Amino acid sequence: MKKILITMTLWTSILAFFGCNSNNNTSKSNTENGKVEMMNPNDILMSISTIESTLPGTNEQPKDSLDLEILEDDWRQFEFINTKYKNSIDKEIDSINMIIENESVDLGENMTAFKNLHVRKLIPNPLDEGIAIEDLKNAFSSFQTGSLSFDQYGRVINGIYFDISGFHLYGLTNNSKVTALGFYGLSSWENLETFKNEMKAFMDKYNVVLVNWRSMMVIDSNGIDDYLKPNE
Repeated sequence: MKKILITMTLWTSILAFFGCNSNNNTSKSNTENGKVEMMNPNDILMSISTIESTLPGTNEQPKDSLDLEILEDDWRQFEFINTKYKNSIDKEIDSINMIIENESVDLGENMTAFKNLHVRKLIPNPLDEGIAIEDLKNAFSSFQTGSLSFDQYGRVINGIYFDISGFHLYGLTNNSKVTALGFYGLSSWENLETFKNEMKAFMDKYNVVLVNWRSMMVIDSNGIDDYLKPNE
């Protein structure tokens, strides 16, 4: 039977699917011709091995040029976490590794899908009590802020976007503190050395590591140089 690969808005689709079908062996699915047919959950494959258990709320405020727009599935996939949660990080990585080892499906052409995925729940407050936005701003010489939006659901309530020397970070705020901080990407390598030096100092000062959940990588300040370098 043909497998169905879920690749977009996985967070919403997967939680809705499993939440509504915990006691059933089949699920309804809309086909291209508009009809509804029954579908075996065993025929569904996921494109990623892990997602965070909760998403922040959104509103219908219009997006603007200062917004960073991400997919819901990218939420907290590559994030800063206080080192006090080391044991929880290790446990989450062990669970993700179990999915990769036991639930992977080779699709060919260097593509892998998963019959299941791990929903991370152990670290609801990755930055512990949070970092003051003003302190974060003072840690970097180039610092611009904007808003955060999800691709299909609008602007994130209390979401924030940081452009730091061309590198893009995003997160949540509460009472002028950043309570979650993710790393998204970059628009230029031009200020790489400045960014790396300031980032290493920031990570040491606030006792955080960078965790790439999809790759199961934990990067401390000493590993920034090796991780952040242009492709040769």
